[in-house]
Amino acid sequence: MNLALAVFDVQALEKAAAAKDIKAEMLPDALPPDMVGERVVHAIRADEFFVFTHEAPRARIAERHRRLMEGFDRAARYNREHGIRT
Repeated sequence: MNLALAVFDVQALEKAAAAKDIKAEMLPDALPPDMVGERVVHAIRADEFFVFTHEAPRARIAERHRRLMEGFDRAARYNREHGIRT
């Protein structure tokens, strides 16, 4: 029974190590969990709704926001043209 458990644990450790390597390759700028935890605690205490740990996605988010706002503008224009009051 203990032998089977030991084999299972070794396999689990190997999988975890492989997953860690994959994550390191995929997320080279990832922060260690303790640093993320500190950031989250700070955000909670500061009553922040959004918690960001990296600035890199800012441009992508700004572009998405611009497209969303254009969608609202199109809806407003359509509503005006068709006499729809919202």
